[in-house]
Amino acid sequence: MSMTKRTLAAHRILTIAVGGTLATTLATALALGGAAAAHAAEALNAAQQGQFDEMERIVFQGQAVPRDIRALCTHQIRRGKRPVLGYDVYEDLSAYCLTPKMASEPRSTSYLSAAELKDPSIAATVKATHEVMSFITFAVKTDDGDFIGYWQWPKGTPIEQARIVRYDTEGQFNLMEGRTITEALLHEMADPTTDEFSDTPSAKRYARAKKALEKLGAGTLPASFEALDKQSLPTPQKRPDRLQDELYKRYLATTQPASRK
Repeated sequence: MSMTKRTLAAHRILTIAVGGTLATTLATALALGGAAAAHAAEALNAAQQGQFDEMERIVFQGQAVPRDIRALCTHQIRRGKRPVLGYDVYEDLSAYCLTPKMASEPRSTSYLSAAELKDPSIAATVKATHEVMSFITFAVKTDDGDFIGYWQWPKGTPIEQARIVRYDTEGQFNLMEGRTITEALLHEMADPTTDEFSDTPSAKRYARAKKALEKLGAGTLPASFEALDKQSLPTPQKRPDRLQDELYKRYLATTQPASRK
């Protein structure tokens, strides 16, 4: 799990001349949401809406984008490469939306050589992994290089009924806590077991992020980390990690020469 990132809210003193009298106003730079919260009410312009529509078509393959991911992607498109003043909750969550150009990244085998791809064990792993991915709609990539999406097994399971799944840089699949990707990311960011790595206690991290996310339109979140952690989640008929293992064994067996008696 990555260490939580921290950004400090900027404060400035505005000196305003009113009828010849100087009045000093303390302006907090859009605390808990920063400039991002101010942008939340703005509509995307035509070019930005085009980016979002392309993402919906390619990354989500025409499926409706969940509210929380719509908020993340809209924020990401609006912001572009500009830094956000104040607290950027999505930087704290260390994740960003997949763009159309990134949609194929989870299936990439560019890190493997031609010789490695011919190895029976590696070939079976790749084939099994790609088949598991056929049941996943990936939506987000973390700063650690993991991909997060929706486990839609059996085929056709609606996104709103799917468990959240992570595919990590070690090639492993794991189901995550939370009903949505935002809840899953928030659960990891505010996990009390990571308090030793942060200057801010879990409860305060959670409250600050929750308020900012709700302002940005990510939906209503559980009142506390404890409430999030205790949510009842559906048990899938088949876990992605177990399916990967079953498929790997099946495909490896087909590449092995029959034993001689």
